[in-house]
Amino acid sequence: MRSGERSGCGRLKIVSSVDHTEGRYRFVPGIDPYSGGVRALDGHRIVHATFRTPVPWRQGFERIDQVLAEWSRPSAALCSIELRCPRPHTFDDFASFNQDYRAALSAVCC
Repeated sequence: MRSGERSGCGRLKIVSSVDHTEGRYRFVPGIDPYSGGVRALDGHRIVHATFRTPVPWRQGFERIDQVLAEWSRPSAALCSIELRCPRPHTFDDFASFNQDYRAALSAVCC
């Protein structure tokens, strides 16, 4: 939904985005720790990369930092990540995992 579009119930929904100038992207805030979407700032692009072989998420962050450094980009250039869990989590398990994950995100990029 673009800023100023009408939602299905006829109400006007205002959606604002936030520029992350260091990372060179813009995002729509969502619920923690998610966003409602991301796009590159003008003159830049978002590159989608996938590991050939899945790695534990902490090792993934280390590898992402290495790749960004090779591309002369700051850790703040990481604008999205897709995680695959080896098994479904209960709500409590997910909350515990998410606490560690958010701490890692804060340390790396925000």
